[in-house]
Amino acid sequence: MSSSQLHRHCFEAMGTEIEVLLFGGPAASAGEAFGLAESLADEWTLTFSRFRADSELSLLNANREMSTSARLFEAIDAAVEAAHISDGAFNPLVLPALTAAGYDRSFDSLPTRMPATVKRSAVPDAGRMILDRSDRRVRLPAAAGLDLGGIAKGLYVDELAQRLGEWPGGIVSAGGDMRTWGEGPDDGIWAIGIESADRSEHDVGVVLLRDGGVATSGINRRVWQRNGMRMHHLIDPWTGSPAEGSTVAVTVIAPTATAAEIASTSLFIDPALRSVPSLTGTIWGAISIDGQLQHTCTCFNREAPFNVYLKDQESIGQTRGHLG
Repeated sequence: MSSSQLHRHCFEAMGTEIEVLLFGGPAASAGEAFGLAESLADEWTLTFSRFRADSELSLLNANREMSTSARLFEAIDAAVEAAHISDGAFNPLVLPALTAAGYDRSFDSLPTRMPATVKRSAVPDAGRMILDRSDRRVRLPAAAGLDLGGIAKGLYVDELAQRLGEWPGGIVSAGGDMRTWGEGPDDGIWAIGIESADRSEHDVGVVLLRDGGVATSGINRRVWQRNGMRMHHLIDPWTGSPAEGSTVAVTVIAPTATAAEIASTSLFIDPALRSVPSLTGTIWGAISIDGQLQHTCTCFNREAPFNVYLKDQESIGQTRGHLG
């Protein structure tokens, strides 16, 4: 197939850039698909935005307890399960900690420098939330607040990819979370660049994938200064502060974008989770980049249909020939 059969659409929503690439179908049908992407993003914003007072998530945070829509309940349920399998490294109750760090408005509106912050404490255990499936009622623990930004992006990408699955091939991307399916323009495969942690124009490698998800968690984009300290949005649940350590980015390949998002955040917060089967059993591979721009690659499933090539390093995963 020629590159002329590649249809691309980008738009801003949910505080990030969303990109949809469709391959192999007629251009006349692409407009309808792109319209679906935007309308679904609007629905996601009304459910998950923490910056809109009228969103369902904001109403839950304000009321502390209420019956929710199926969409919000399923996302919270998935986040609680993610907290369990990650031994608490993934924790959706980080909203007060994010606000204390200065991330109290959309990132585009955030000043680059802020005054001193208040003392922080550990984030409550996500398992303390009470979920009642009979009426989808959720009760938050005292002094806790939900932020579902990361997992909501993964769920959006997976949902949209599923709805567009009749296309011969495609990729959906939302702020670092991606989902691919079907035939891609690179010899039938999707080639996804791994951005350098220093935000240079040169990718440090490439993921070759046909059907699966990719997500990156890192501190090379959403950063600001508070009281002279460099802050970012990835909160360590055990301290209530932006995570500290040598890791600056983690990219994960998994069957879905949601699984990749959960694992990339968890491995960024606690790299020791590479040895935890409950987490790593759900993903295919991971690439970590430290402050010296050194890369650590791990393949958790050598039968999975993916490959990663990094500059000056051996590949992980299957050989390209096995991807078909």
